Amino acid sequence: MIGYSVRRSRFAVVIMAIAVAIVVSGAVVLVGAPIRDRPASPDPSDPGIVFVEGADRLPSDTAADWVTYADHIVVVTAAEETEIPPSREEMDIGEGLIGRDMRLRVDKVVWSRRHAARPAPESVVWHAPGWTFSDGATSRRTTMLYEDEPRVEEGHHYVVALDWVGAKCAAGDGEWLGLGEGGLVPYDHASIGAGENEGKIVSTPQARRSARRPGPDPGLEDTLVGQDASDLARALNDAKPVNRPSAFHGC
Repeated sequence: MIGYSVRRSRFAVVIMAIAVAIVVSGAVVLVGAPIRDRPASPDPSDPGIVFVEGADRLPSDTAADWVTYADHIVVVTAAEETEIPPSREEMDIGEGLIGRDMRLRVDKVVWSRRHAARPAPESVVWHAPGWTFSDGATSRRTTMLYEDEPRVEEGHHYVVALDWVGAKCAAGDGEWLGLGEGGLVPYDHASIGAGENEGKIVSTPQARRSARRPGPDPGLEDTLVGQDASDLARALNDAKPVNRPSAFHGC
């Protein structure tokens, strides 16, 4: 089995009232008391949810974006979660991040760039949003989410746009990265847009209702909501790549 590590596709910043900066998976995260969060659960052991905001490393909304910046578009299953403990420094100060790596099994290659840097992998490790903790208690956690994006949870299926970045930006031989917000799409029951999103289950009818109205440059997920990988492949094969900067890559 060929496995790779996928760093988070966005540079994330959590807005906090009291903050400690920590670098995790290519993201700068501020850990402390959240300003913007969801109301706490009735369960006193669940202190709620904090949303993470950030800037995409690459354009990822449209079919043209995907065929410009991705090496492979794949269907994956979230197969195995590994919890990443906080650092000694975080434990010493009593607050920080608990990381979460998810092994994604590649079930199908939907599209590949001609002359892609590497063949599509059989599996990748995705550094997914984990939890924050405070008051020195890692058992009392606040779930981290990216707004309107999958959290990536075991047993669910997704479509992922993968981009290979060499050793310039990554240790060793390089690694697979995601693109940005639009490059990770729920795909349960072979239906684009259906499945896990923000840790909640979204049905195909719900996904259709929440899709943005088509505009001059509609998002790929909204355009193909409810369709399957074969429809996605046709859209990608019909798409025209834009001019890719010669100085590209961002890390």
